[in-house]
Amino acid sequence: DVIWWSVPFEGKQTYNARFHRGFVISVTDPQYIETGSGGGYRINNGGNVVANWGTTFIENISSPILLEAVPPSDWVFGYWSDGSTMNPRQLIPTDHTTLYATFKLHLKSNSSTATAPNSQRKVIRDADGRYHAVYESGGEIFYLVSADNGNTWSNEMILSAYPTGLTHANRSPSLTVVDDPHAIFVVWEMYLDGETDRERKVVFSAIDLASGIATMPQEIAHLIFSPPRTFSTVPVIASGVSKEPSHDRYFVFVWYDGTTNTIKGGVARADMTQWYATTNLRTNVTIQPQISIAPISKAPLGLEDGGDETGTGTPWQLAWVENNILMYGDMEVSGALTLNHIFTLAAPTAGAVYEPSATNFGQLSTNLAGIAWGESIGDFAWYVIKYREQQSGTTWNAVTNVWSDLQYGNYRRPSVASSDGSDIVSLTWESVHGQSIRSVQRQATGWSSEVTLAQGINPSASVGYSAGTPGIVLSRGTTTPYAIQASPIVSAPTQPLSI
Repeated sequence: DVIWWSVPFEGKQTYNARFHRGFVISVTDPQYIETGSGGGYRINNGGNVVANWGTTFIENISSPILLEAVPPSDWVFGYWSDGSTMNPRQLIPTDHTTLYATFKLHLKSNSSTATAPNSQRKVIRDADGRYHAVYESGGEIFYLVSADNGNTWSNEMILSAYPTGLTHANRSPSLTVVDDPHAIFVVWEMYLDGETDRERKVVFSAIDLASGIATMPQEIAHLIFSPPRTFSTVPVIASGVSKEPSHDRYFVFVWYDGTTNTIKGGVARADMTQWYATTNLRTNVTIQPQISIAPISKAPLGLEDGGDETGTGTPWQLAWVENNILMYGDMEVSGALTLNHIFTLAAPTAGAVYEPSATNFGQLSTNLAGIAWGESIGDFAWYVIKYREQQSGTTWNAVTNVWSDLQYGNYRRPSVASSDGSDIVSLTWESVHGQSIRSVQRQATGWSSEVTLAQGINPSASVGYSAGTPGIVLSRGTTTPYAIQASPIVSAPTQPLSI
């Protein structure tokens, strides 16, 4: 680009031209994930906030410009149009650039499946008592944390900002927590090619809790298939200490590969220094499965609290619906992930099983795993929330009919959680027609009466690490933009079951 000038003509003279390299920078109106308006930009830490910066020629690229996106009240900064999540950010352009900021409404989503499905874990409690949550809005995955039992939450952090830009095609996040290193691990599904149903990815990110920094999304699996087929990978993730003599810490992840009709699993060390080969856990799964995993394995006694590394540890507990049969298996690490002790939890001869949710018990409990699910009975007119408990690797208690409704599909999407140091079970579900979140607890004297926690759908009950307790339920509100709400789990007097 040339800097032009004019001088008077005074006969023969010599002039020297000086050139600068410059670029045209356009900063346009902000965008909003949930419908909104307001906010704008501030330049170099000064001046008023303007709705857009317009088009500017930057002449001296050795002096960067500090550009800040300023969201309106009740909104938070989401990301820049080029995928950057830095705000404020320095502009040192190398080419003509057009930018805009995207803002998101705090604790709101424009997605009807923001906290779905129930088989995944959306909220978890770490050893320091903080709650961590994930949800989807605008096709992106967001993470936030609460230090006061879910009463207030941090601003959302976007996890699905890829180096190549934003896809706006992400859904179904699931999370777990690791104590050493102190981190949150998240997996989710990226669906590509829109509605052509030809491509899926399973994606992973880790949040370091000391720095608050998230890793760039990492691809775990990339599925391309023809002819098109509609399916979801429904990825789930868990962490814990293995049964190996070394008691190494791992995280494991499981998903459905619809191109080969296979449930697959992977495993990596908690410090992410070693990733093992993918394992085919179940083959010939021709109907879209629903998969749930207990998000934290039962560690060797004393290990998590700094004691001696003694005890046996337990495996990771997996439940899934396979061709209308509810199955269970436990997974261990032996060079790769293995699935063992496969057991049929429910196989209705009429009706169907739906939406399993898995938890496990703390290291001081005598029980191992608890599985909740929905089941339609007979002519599909009767819908029951059911629960079953594992006492040992081969011993299961009888099925408990926890709650029922005579209107088909009214009570569904259960989410189960357990408390370390006791056998208390918290079981929440959705009342579809009432659009409310209901809860019961199994205490020493029996199951409590039903409690309504909030108006909403798609609940996910929190699970605690080490001394944590299942204290809150994350759910999606009923009006748009949908509220992302955390409700404390409250107990009620015990009473006989309704069945």
